[in-house]
Amino acid sequence: MARARLTSGLTSGAAFRGALYGIAAFCGVLFLSGIAVLMTARHAVMSDIQAGLAAQLAFVQEMAAANEPAAFGETVSDLARRFAAANMVVAVYDAEGVVAANAALPPGTATWKIVEDVATVYGERLDRVLLLTGRAGPYTVVLGRDLAGVARVSHAIAGVLALVGAAVVAALIAIGWVLSARSERALGRIEAVLDRVSRGEFGARAPEAADPDQIDRVAAKINLHLDRLEILMEEARSRAASIAHDLRTPLARAMLTAERLLAEVGEGPGAGAAADLAGELDGLARIFDAILRIARLEGAREALPAAPVDLGEVAAEVADLYGAAAEAAGQSLCAEGHAWTAGDPVLLTQLAANLAANAVAHAGPGASIRLSAAMRDGRAVLACADDGPGIPEAERARVLDPFVRLEGAGEGTGLGLTFVRAAAERHGAELRLGGNGPGLRVEVIFPAKLADM
Repeated sequence: MARARLTSGLTSGAAFRGALYGIAAFCGVLFLSGIAVLMTARHAVMSDIQAGLAAQLAFVQEMAAANEPAAFGETVSDLARRFAAANMVVAVYDAEGVVAANAALPPGTATWKIVEDVATVYGERLDRVLLLTGRAGPYTVVLGRDLAGVARVSHAIAGVLALVGAAVVAALIAIGWVLSARSERALGRIEAVLDRVSRGEFGARAPEAADPDQIDRVAAKINLHLDRLEILMEEARSRAASIAHDLRTPLARAMLTAERLLAEVGEGPGAGAAADLAGELDGLARIFDAILRIARLEGAREALPAAPVDLGEVAAEVADLYGAAAEAAGQSLCAEGHAWTAGDPVLLTQLAANLAANAVAHAGPGASIRLSAAMRDGRAVLACADDGPGIPEAERARVLDPFVRLEGAGEGTGLGLTFVRAAAERHGAELRLGGNGPGLRVEVIFPAKLADM
């Protein structure tokens, strides 16, 4: 699939299409040039043959003028034998008939004529012959030259042009393929960077070459915009964290006031309202805490601790922690497997706890929840699977955004999976949401380099 995608990308690239256009133009020029060369060569060869036949006719005319009829007949007969060896034919006629001939040639009156299928007195047959008819005193002389040499020259020229054309076409295809592959690799790197940015890695940048071409200049522009985007996102995170932090103190005072009010009211009138107020304030405090934790994760620049962590032990610890809550909701929660990775043990425990809390909150009564750790293709995988209602495929990407709560999802802040994503990205891990047939399966797949413990 990847190879087919790469081949499709190369053949659809601008450089490769340019090479194809160049090939089409070259083939057109080569065809027209080939016709011109063939016609020129054919004309040159035919001119040489005609000049040779004219010279031979002049020679025969001189012999007819210088010799008696008997001597002329012997001379022409000798000439006919020598002409046969040179793929030439001759026939001399007088008023009484044939004087000498090495082929059956018509004594026509046309000066130049091309005839086909000429039989020689030696049993050979010539496909095409150019004939020259002229007078030599009382004699009619017909001289001819086999045109097979013209065909051989034409075929040789056509063959050379075909070889040259094939070589140039192959070279253009290779050049177009190389240039297209280079462009495709550069565009692939830019695409990978944009994919990373879309997943929240706002520090990702497209590579820029020392000797930039058009794609490198586009990459530089993209990097400038990404720089600005990173600044804006950092400012937004900083403002959100500042707001949440600034509100913690008045919120804490409000919670203390609500607790005092609840204590003063006791079991009297207003006790229910005071309890509801305290619960709402507690929920609001938890939301602010979650916002601060996510902001710290997304804005962190320092190196992550790389302690060895057994994800199986993390899963078992979280299962024990949330077992009572799952039992109270009529659910079962268990942990299984082992897989080692490297990272922040506390942060990984919080990640697994958010996965379990999300499943307990939304899987529904009677659901079976399983936390598991396993190795897959050399990579550690921490998974949380349940057989509850699950999340529609079209909504799975959206629920990772902050404060997104689906209809009928029950209580929650809408920040649990957002924190999971931030913690996974902090470890360079990949977060996947999929179906569990029925239910939801969430996987955190850690890089292989972290799994090589």
